[in-house]
Amino acid sequence: MIFEVRDLERESAGTEGVRKEIEFLRLLTPEKRIAMSFRLRRVVVELSRAGIRSQHPQWSADEVERELQRRILPANLFERLFKP
Repeated sequence: MIFEVRDLERESAGTEGVRKEIEFLRLLTPEKRIAMSFRLRRVVVELSRAGIRSQHPQWSADEVERELQRRILPANLFERLFKP
């Protein structure tokens, strides 16, 4: 799913903090928006990895990474890349 600012506006109409955040995002250059999205993705991946480790402390690093990829990738792509 691709998230757009207008989705945030629609879901949070009337919230002053959200309006200010939207104004801030609109002032950013496209390059800064992309950089923010890459940083956010890294944070989400690290949080996901930590959650998997917490749920499966006995798993090896390779098993954690495989599960992370299973959660991130579309099923058909994961199957092609990771199934023998």
